[in-house]
Amino acid sequence: MDLPTCPACGQSVLEDDAVDCPFCGAPMKGGAAGKGTKPQPPKKPVAGPSPAAPAGVKPAAATGAAQAAAKPAASGARGGAAAKGKEAADDENMIESDASLNAQAFPVSVEKAPNKTLEVTCPFCKSVGYVSQKAAGMHVKCHNPKCLVPIFKAPEIKKEVAPPPPPPKKKSKLPMIAGAVVLVGAIAGGIWWVMQPPQEVVVNPSSLYVPKGPGEDDPNQIITDPIERQRIKDEAAKKNVVVALTPEQILKTAAANLIEVAQATKLNTSKAECRRSASIAFAVLGDAKAARDQLERAKELGKNAPEYQIVPLVAIAWNHLVSGNTAECGKSLDAAAALTGKLQAESRFTAEATVELATALVATGREDAARDLVIKHPFPNSLGQLTAVLHVSRHAKSFNPDATYPGQSLGDWQNPLWVAVTIAATSHGHWDQALKFSQEIKDEEIRTECVAAWAEAFSRQALLAKKVDDVAKARDAGAGLSVAGQARVLARVAAVQVETGAKSDAEATLKLAAGKLGGITVPPAVRLGELKDIRSIKLPEPAPLRLASAAAAEIAAVQDRLGQADAAWKSLQTSLAFARAIAPSPVAADQRVAENDGRAELVRLELKALLELKTEDDIRREFNRFKRQCTDLQQAAQVRFQWQVRILRAAARWGVRDRLWDEFQILSAKTDVNDQEPYVTTTLPQWLVFQLTQSGKAAAAQEIVERFAQLKVPADPFLDMERTTSESMTAGDVEGTVTQLNEFRADSYRSDLWAVRLASRQVQDGRLDVALRLSMNLGTNLFRDDATRCTAALGAVNGHAETLWKFAQERPASSERSALQLGLIEGLSARLRTSSKNLTAK
Repeated sequence: MDLPTCPACGQSVLEDDAVDCPFCGAPMKGGAAGKGTKPQPPKKPVAGPSPAAPAGVKPAAATGAAQAAAKPAASGARGGAAAKGKEAADDENMIESDASLNAQAFPVSVEKAPNKTLEVTCPFCKSVGYVSQKAAGMHVKCHNPKCLVPIFKAPEIKKEVAPPPPPPKKKSKLPMIAGAVVLVGAIAGGIWWVMQPPQEVVVNPSSLYVPKGPGEDDPNQIITDPIERQRIKDEAAKKNVVVALTPEQILKTAAANLIEVAQATKLNTSKAECRRSASIAFAVLGDAKAARDQLERAKELGKNAPEYQIVPLVAIAWNHLVSGNTAECGKSLDAAAALTGKLQAESRFTAEATVELATALVATGREDAARDLVIKHPFPNSLGQLTAVLHVSRHAKSFNPDATYPGQSLGDWQNPLWVAVTIAATSHGHWDQALKFSQEIKDEEIRTECVAAWAEAFSRQALLAKKVDDVAKARDAGAGLSVAGQARVLARVAAVQVETGAKSDAEATLKLAAGKLGGITVPPAVRLGELKDIRSIKLPEPAPLRLASAAAAEIAAVQDRLGQADAAWKSLQTSLAFARAIAPSPVAADQRVAENDGRAELVRLELKALLELKTEDDIRREFNRFKRQCTDLQQAAQVRFQWQVRILRAAARWGVRDRLWDEFQILSAKTDVNDQEPYVTTTLPQWLVFQLTQSGKAAAAQEIVERFAQLKVPADPFLDMERTTSESMTAGDVEGTVTQLNEFRADSYRSDLWAVRLASRQVQDGRLDVALRLSMNLGTNLFRDDATRCTAALGAVNGHAETLWKFAQERPASSERSALQLGLIEGLSARLRTSSKNLTAK
């Protein structure tokens, strides 16, 4: 069917009964334009909805002559106000298809493309297509080849403008008054803000870059190309910003980022571990509900693995305990305790879960359950030592694993988890519960070590608080111990009195300790004689003798600090004498075992004659029994000698160190094997060299070095590792230090402990960036996260929270970033609490 054509412009018109041309306004049958109108140029689009426009875009509304011409036709052909509005809008966008517009119009594509995302609808043929965003508001050409009016304007992209609120029915002065109050408040707040000195920290992201370990998928890998390195450096320089955040803002942001990291998938080695960290962090911040929510998510990811549950549950329990909600605290601890049966026998998670849960149980008066738990998982090894140090430093809020903690006067703790539970509980102020936990331990040596550590901690806090009378409670803490145990407790109290300047009180307490120990007779040393004597020898119970030896060593340490050099040397000799009564000399025991192997037939004949044995079976049976007995003596001798080395290693830190080298040589050269103690073949000379060098006595140290080299004794791998890594860190060779630590195989847990101590020294020296580079490249993922957490916490405690916060934002989402932010939250929270206490005290 042919459409009517306008005699003026030649355009085809859809409506058969149109009076005026909808395009130019001329009468369809000649004459003047309908209703006296004349053609007008298209006006600028105004607000009005269009079904063809994308969300947020307002197509033009019909105006002018085209709108007037469209109304009569629309009223009859389509009917209804809605149809009229739609048709008017469509007609407005249709443009006369002359040659110039056809050439300039943007072509409309049928399909959406990356560079053509703006959807348009032809107002004539209703074909939908896509053009570039740049074509918005411009002439475009319909892609439909059959379209009779292909040129039209694409809708302009405009932001939605919210309609103004309706005017109030009744005028009121309240809005004006409220506005005035807000304005005045804003001005006052602005003045206050300007007047406040901001805590500004200049952060250079490039100086805080921390590379990952070699071989890992790291998007921020080290760039070797000099041009690219310079470009990155220039970009980093542009990002130098001044950050002024309150501690509360930092805590809030870090907590939110923990959730963000837990949700990430790229580079995230353990989402469950991230949820675990987030749960602990929220508990530290006092939000038990959020902590439990993160715990539930960790449970989903970890399939109820106890290693992801116990420690967060304990953290939540502490939160409830602090807020006074004992019922909820008990529920959390019960839930944690129920999972302990599923713990692995030996793992870092088990050690951490044990010490954390046991400490909380002690704080809530459940000492029996705490003791049962540690008995089941005692960890009397380097893993226990590492776990205990991190645990005590965290609960003491110092976050410094390089500090000396109560009970470490003779070196590392003998029973690390037991002492850690005791000291951590006292850090929260639960002194009575911690003492009860210690005093009711069945093992005498463990009980004495824990009570002595408790007495040391209690007397220190009492003296620092100027509560001198409270020291009596510390002295009396060991009343239920053996006499040797009481002497050791008194010696530790005296040591604290010396440390805090109460010299006269220290002398009085030390006199009490020496009096206790003086009541114990030193037994004669164990000696190996003839075969018949060896067969009948019975070694004494070692624990009481080790306790007496430890007490004498503790007394010697205090005497040394009081300047009583001769008395200290005598007490040290008493300590070694008690040890000699435990077992024979290691040289004598080794010799006897060697004879059994090298002269077996002579030993068999000697046994036959001594015991008047008749048959070969009897001879063989007695010979094997004798060999086992000698082997047992050899093992006991080695344990005794290790204890003596421990005592002398501690003594090398005292003033008596000047006499030790001569003593080592004398005892090593004894002609009677029962008196020989081969100290020159141990690591003691190397340790003594280190201590002499530290005290400025290089000449004496060099003499030992030369003699030590002649003996060709293997060097102590631990001392070598500690020395070389310290030198590497001093020289700024972090990569070399990391390599040495990660390749150390003698004892990885001891290496880990040294690593966090080394990192903490960097923080104390103001080298936070170096400490982070060290921590975030260590060992396995699990320990790397622990080290990062510890370093970040120590950095925050030392006032570097803003730097850590900025650095955390730039790290990829991973478990190490989660550990970094958890440490930041722990350290900053502790710093804020300490500041609050100080202000309250003032």
